[in-house]
Parts: sequence; C-alpha cells; structure tokens
Amino acid sequence: MKRTIIGLLAAAPLCATPVDSAAQETTHPMYYVRQEFVRPAEIAAYETETVRWLGDLDEADPATALQWVTVVGPEIGYAYVVPIAGLAGIDAVRRAITTSRPDAAARWSTVGASEQTPIDHIETLVIELRPDLSYLPRRVELDPTLPFRKYHWYYVIPGLEGQFEGIAGQLVDLYERSGVEHGFRIYNLVLGSDLPVFLMVERALDEADYAVRTQRIGEQVGTGADALRGRFLAVSRRVEVMEATTRGDLSYPALSGGTSSDLQDIRDR
Repeated sequence: MKRTIIGLLAAAPLCATPVDSAAQETTHPMYYVRQEFVRPAEIAAYETETVRWLGDLDEADPATALQWVTVVGPEIGYAYVVPIAGLAGIDAVRRAITTSRPDAAARWSTVGASEQTPIDHIETLVIELRPDLSYLPRRVELDPTLPFRKYHWYYVIPGLEGQFEGIAGQLVDLYERSGVEHGFRIYNLVLGSDLPVFLMVERALDEADYAVRTQRIGEQVGTGADALRGRFLAVSRRVEVMEATTRGDLSYPALSGGTSSDLQDIRDR
C-alpha cells in the first residue's frame, strides 16, 4: 500500500523578515510554529500518516528535548508549536528530528505544495510569549481538558507597538482588580510576515464555554474591558479572529486528558 509522505516541521525556510539582536537575545519563551495547510480531500490520509509517523518516532528513541503541541483550525491549518531556545533553536529541532529516525531527512525534505503530498502550502513563524502583557500566565498553561483556543491577531501600526503594550498592561491591571478567573496570553511575532503583530490567546472547553466565560468576564469588569479592546483596534491596521482546537493525538509526546500539572514537561503555549 502506498504511504502518503508528509513534512512535519521540515526544512521549509522561515520568512525572511529582519529581526534585531535584542529580539534574538530575549529571555522570554519562544516557539517555532509550522502551519501545514492540507487539501480537504486528503485530511484523513494526512492524519493517518501523521499518527503512524509519531508512533515510529516513539520507537526510535528520539532526543528527550523534542516536543511540540499541535492545534488545528480552518484558518491556521495544522499548526505544530515547538518550544525553542532562541532562533538558533530552530536548527536544533531539525537536527533532533533527523537524528531520531533514519529516513526523517528524506521525509521532511518533502515540503508539500505539490500533487504528491496532501499539503497545499506551508507557512512558518516564530513567536515569543510576553508574560509582562499576559494575565495570570500560570493559570493559562497547557491543559488538555480545555482544548478550545480563540486567537486575536493584532497587526499593529508600525511605531505604535509601545501604545499596544501599554493598553495590554491596563487590561491586565483591570482583570487583576476585578478578580477575573480566566486569563489570556499575549505573544509578539519575532519572525513572520507583515510585522509588527501581537497575538492574544484565550482558552475554553469549547465555543459555547468560551461564550459563557466571555459573558462572565464582562459582568465582572464592566465596560472597561470593551473600551480597552477598542483602543487595541485604534492602534491596529487590522485584526484577525481565529479558532482552533488542541489535538493531543497529533502532538509529541501525545497529550491525554488530565490536568496541566500532569504535563509539567510541556511548556505553556
């Protein structure tokens, strides 16, 4: 039977967007994100091959540092989120992959976007977590029991990054004063297209649970949060809203049900 060839986290080049030395030397957690957009008719074959490949990877005794979390959504495709130690960590991840399985280099050289693979196209970016702009980041760590993700991508007007950060700080203060239970994380893109970009991530059980949480937060903080979110819009060229779900079966190591305390080796995403 013919096997479908896929390209997880392969050697597809990052977007050639300049980044200054300060961003490269950040002490904030950084992540390499590879998004594979699969042709709809090939989704079943793609997922079957991915699960089989992950099983092979387990048996190959890979480097213990190798890990990623997979989130899937209509606008983001299959996004593999890999913690890295600075920009040099991208190459370290690729080396860990190719040394963990003899034929990995050949498999991963297939970057998709051809009729021989189920992948239509691939996008890559690097993000860094901003704990200083996030509300209770320890309360929004990875939790397989809350797989739903709501993403707000803020494409900030160049030169107004400081204003965006100031507004985010005010939102954190408002949440803290109001005792809001549910938090959010904010990342900024280090490498990608159309910079500067900030990403706000919120989690929930599902879309309905997210709506209930949003209503509850609104009742706690009043109109203050809406006013601040409106100011986010004022400093942004555009905003994109997306939804996705964590896929534990396509993550490595695989994620199962349970609390985040059971997964201390998996960093916050």
